[in-house]
Amino acid sequence: MSGTPASKTDAAFRIPFAVGQVVTNKALYTACKCACEGSVRYSSAYDILALVSNLADPRHTGGEWRDNVLYFTGSGKVGDQDINKGANKRLKLSLESGIAIYYFEVHRQGQYVYGGQMASAGAPFQKAEPGADGKPRQVWIFPLRLLA
Repeated sequence: MSGTPASKTDAAFRIPFAVGQVVTNKALYTACKCACEGSVRYSSAYDILALVSNLADPRHTGGEWRDNVLYFTGSGKVGDQDINKGANKRLKLSLESGIAIYYFEVHRQGQYVYGGQMASAGAPFQKAEPGADGKPRQVWIFPLRLLA
């Protein structure tokens, strides 16, 4: 993905938040015209994604930062994740097509910190990790980096 947003995004959307700004969930989904929950929130109105890592809730893995790369864990809490279904498919296709992805982190419940626009930092890969039920499974990891 290049630093240039998709053409639909160019014409219709500019993120109204500054990097580091704390916003509410309502402000996020109202501004982006996306779903009000989930970690991968697509906006058909603007053809963008809002990506949320909820680090305040231990039930959500969200991702891990290493060397300026976010290793974002795919969606699905129990059983093997499928990269060709649901939010995982949406994220994969968005990275392939160049749809703009806007990143938010939650460190305190109800406080979404805008991190900036993201792009791929490598191909998605699988990793073994226990599910919410404690059973072993395969998850998808999406390496992402913030655009300058």
